[in-house]
Amino acid sequence: MKVIKQGWCWSAFLLSFIWAFIKGLWGIGSAILMMFIVMAFLRDLSDLLNGSKFIVAMIIPIALGLRGSSLYEGKLKKKDYKLVDIITARSPAMAMNFWLEKRVQTAG
Repeated sequence: MKVIKQGWCWSAFLLSFIWAFIKGLWGIGSAILMMFIVMAFLRDLSDLLNGSKFIVAMIIPIALGLRGSSLYEGKLKKKDYKLVDIITARSPAMAMNFWLEKRVQTAG
């Protein structure tokens, strides 16, 4: 069972390709890492390229922050995980506890 936070994903925003590798999103993580490596090798080109590198370096984390949770959810669906419930809680641990309590109440 997995708990997935909906909305902005801070860990994906802050850790980018590291977050992707941790979550098993190998293709996304590899693509991001390669983009960062290419940008590092191109550091000596013109100022225009430096501006472009800055934009790319900002777009990647923002896109991951916005879509990280849904990317991970999609990976889990491909592995036959099923959506069981949507719970509003302050943390994943609280969400799991609410779900377990709800399950115990309906079973008993």
